[in-house]
Amino acid sequence: EDRLKVPLIRSGNRGDGKYRKASWDEALGYVAEKMASIRDKYGPEAMALLMHGPGGAFFMNLLQAYGSMNIAAPSYSMCIGARNEAFHMTFGEDPGGAERVDLTNSRVIVFFGTHLGENMHNSLNQDFAEAISRGAKLIVVDPRFSTAAGKAEHWLAIKPGTDMALMLAWINILITEGLYDREFVEKYTRGFEKLKDAVKRYTPRWAAEITDIPEGKIIETGREIGRYAPNVCIHPGRHSTWHGNDCQRERARAILVAITGSWGRPGGIYLKPKSPSYLKKRPYNIPPYPEMKKDPVQFGDYPFAGGEGVVPELRRATIEGTPYPIKGWIVIGTNLMKTVPNQKETLKAINNLDLLVAVDVMPFDTVRLADVILPEATYLERYDPLIKVTQKGLGIALRQPVV
Repeated sequence: EDRLKVPLIRSGNRGDGKYRKASWDEALGYVAEKMASIRDKYGPEAMALLMHGPGGAFFMNLLQAYGSMNIAAPSYSMCIGARNEAFHMTFGEDPGGAERVDLTNSRVIVFFGTHLGENMHNSLNQDFAEAISRGAKLIVVDPRFSTAAGKAEHWLAIKPGTDMALMLAWINILITEGLYDREFVEKYTRGFEKLKDAVKRYTPRWAAEITDIPEGKIIETGREIGRYAPNVCIHPGRHSTWHGNDCQRERARAILVAITGSWGRPGGIYLKPKSPSYLKKRPYNIPPYPEMKKDPVQFGDYPFAGGEGVVPELRRATIEGTPYPIKGWIVIGTNLMKTVPNQKETLKAINNLDLLVAVDVMPFDTVRLADVILPEATYLERYDPLIKVTQKGLGIALRQPVV
């Protein structure tokens, strides 16, 4: 009964929940007038888009056509950003949005807090179930006894925040006991001798004191990984923003993938398939976007930040007005009051806006702070843009309404 079904325009003070119904023409006209006013007073870069999901693609075109590249998503900086940049620094590419893991051919699968069996990643869950039925050995590193841990041969109930110590100890074991993939390392890597020297001090005994995992169990599982390499999947995980050392921890994970030789190998992480030239072209003709006059703010002073940027940086710019004012937000498919840390700062930024447009299916926290609310269709009710699939094989995905 709370489903948003018609456009709403705020009729009271922000946050008091007072809205009036409006037609689509009135609501869109109101937004267009406000956007024109912001552009004329501050420049087009004063508008920003905060989004999640494929529905945001249409609004990305809108914002770029308007003249702004201030486009950010909490799902990057609050979720997969650290992992993606770590793998980029190690391999030159990330492991994919739907991770390119070859679970069905893995002989050993290693999860660090990865909750397959409890999420909606259907294809990966099916592959996971098949791998277990084929006899794959499962090592689950997780302080919680998850569904995956219940299937594991080795459940390592690690002390929270100490995963990198375990990774470094495993790297130490693989190198000192000669269990790493020598051919892969010699052919495809650089700096191995420096790595070898760097991990000498990260012994299983050292890691045991930090992680609360018995030394013998660290050695046993490390040898298990080396015994079955390269048909080993060190799963890259997804939500990687944990404790502040995230990028370096994910670098250690990527190095484990590299020295086991499982990058681009059966049972490991397979390479992204190459796209034919016709898939690299836009499927429809879009006029060129106007030239952006100012750099986007969402990357801040983070030189390795890629993807959809660092949302707290966009929030900071909205509050401080530096390097230039941000006076309008369009928010689609993400509840910023819940997904971005420090609600007080988010509220301060919102109160500094001339326009907040929320596009969603339900009146979530951020929606109830908006100047204009536009009802969104659920994924079962809408078309989404064509998506190029680059997982196990190439393809094109089209979402079509079923209700």
